[in-house]
Amino acid sequence: MSDELEKRGIKLEVILGKERLILEEDGYLLSQERIGSEQFGLRCSIPKREKLMPLCFNVDGNKNITLMKLRSEDERFSVFSKKISVTKTDFNILTTHYPENNLRILFPEEKGRFEIWEVAIVSQDGLFFLTEQKTYEAQCFREDNGKMICPRFETKTQWPQLMTVVKPILEKEELPPTPKNTPPSPTKAMGFSKNHGKVVWWNLAQGWGEIVLDAKGTTAKVHWKGILPNPKRRLKSLLPGQIISYRKLDQARGRTGFLLEAKKVSPLEREEKNANC
Repeated sequence: MSDELEKRGIKLEVILGKERLILEEDGYLLSQERIGSEQFGLRCSIPKREKLMPLCFNVDGNKNITLMKLRSEDERFSVFSKKISVTKTDFNILTTHYPENNLRILFPEEKGRFEIWEVAIVSQDGLFFLTEQKTYEAQCFREDNGKMICPRFETKTQWPQLMTVVKPILEKEELPPTPKNTPPSPTKAMGFSKNHGKVVWWNLAQGWGEIVLDAKGTTAKVHWKGILPNPKRRLKSLLPGQIISYRKLDQARGRTGFLLEAKKVSPLEREEKNANC
């Protein structure tokens, strides 16, 4: 797990029934044999700031945002909590489901910068983990007419629901001027050995990501179930920038936007950084 949230003073707790679960170093919580309740409680305590206070929110399948209410607060912390349901598959495996399995934290910063983190309870073959991941970071600017803009979510990726939350928070901040348009630098083509690729992004809460397969830019989906077991790592996941090998390349299923899906995937190297999806 990343220790970045801990460095910021964020306290994360997972409660099952009346028991506060002990989090192991790799985020492991427990196996399904110990689950007697149908819901986890996920609690997030955020240190108070004089200004630009972080907040928690939920996102539905249409990217609509619901701000989470404060459950309690004192002089030091604002506390947010969420119930995360557990359901049983047709194979009697207990699991959580995206996007209900997580909460998001918005960190507004000075001069128009902000980050979004996801904290999730995920399940893989009956094993449950707490994950934390920085999924977005962006910069807001001030146009010549005084209007605030955020190219990351108003041009590159359209997410107007997010901007209705961010703009009132950062509107009065001193923002840098909008940079002049510069032509994008050409992408350096990269060739790979047969049945090899490179991880573009990985989302821990969803349990899947994208790899690029060749210099033409051919991409494929990778699901955690398609990653080969690693005796040193219980949570199956990948990291951006990793070189991976795969043994199968099938037609992708479901509405994911991918034509291909790589299976029997194994990472060949690691890069210790957060995914930026």
